[in-house]
Order: sequence, then structure tokens, then C-alpha cells
Amino acid sequence: MPRTAIACVAALLLAGGCSETANYCEFSGAVTADGKPVDEGLIMFTPTAAGPGQGPVAADISGGSYRVTPAKKMTPGSYKVAITAERDTGRTISSEPGSRDATPMREQYIPPRYNATTELTTDIAAGQSTPVDFDLTLKKSK
Repeated sequence: MPRTAIACVAALLLAGGCSETANYCEFSGAVTADGKPVDEGLIMFTPTAAGPGQGPVAADISGGSYRVTPAKKMTPGSYKVAITAERDTGRTISSEPGSRDATPMREQYIPPRYNATTELTTDIAAGQSTPVDFDLTLKKSK
């Protein structure tokens, strides 16, 4: 293959890669529960109208913050949001009765209305510059 043809193919591949990544979102936000940062957990964005090759995007929550980078390949649009987080219960469980090996028990403390049956939605714009924050209420008021 002549060098000119190789250069053209390389230029096309590089141009295609740049234009594709330009459409991916990058943003961050905070997740709090009753006003306190969620120490560690997971936030998942699921498109409300998925297109070809577009599926859920997840990001770790650490110290009450999360970040979605272009590497996650998230595109602008409307999303359902699910948030999960566990905490230690203060109890342990052993694999065998009488065993000294004990594993700390953990519990999911974020209510199902924020994950399994989520009420949360958000719109992510191209070039999103403002944080996308979520303040969860753990107990519903009567």
C-alpha cells in the first residue's frame, strides 16, 4: 500500500476518533443522604430512550462525590438515576458455627425509591458544566 494511502487511512481514523469522543459527557456531582455525604456507593445512569450501543453508565461514589469521564462513553440525554450504598451493621457473620473467622455484615441503607424503583431522573447536556447533585431523604415524611 503506498505511503499516501496509509497516511490518508491514518488521518481518517484519527479524525473519526476525535469526533466520537467529543460527544461524550464529562461531569461530576455530590450525593448526600439526609444532608450528609454518602461515604461510598455507586450511582448508575440509565438512558430513558436508549439508542444503539447506549446502555447504563455507572460511577463510584467516594466521600460524597462522583465523576463521569468521557471514558464511560456517556452521551447527552435523559437518564433514570439509581444510587446504592452499604454500611456496616455492627454485627458479624461466620461461615461455620463456632468459627473465629467472622465477616462484618453490611446493609443497603438507601431506600428502593432511589435504586430498585428509582424516582430520580436527570438531563445531561452536551458540555455539562454545572454539577449534577443528588440530596436523598432516607425517611419519607408523613
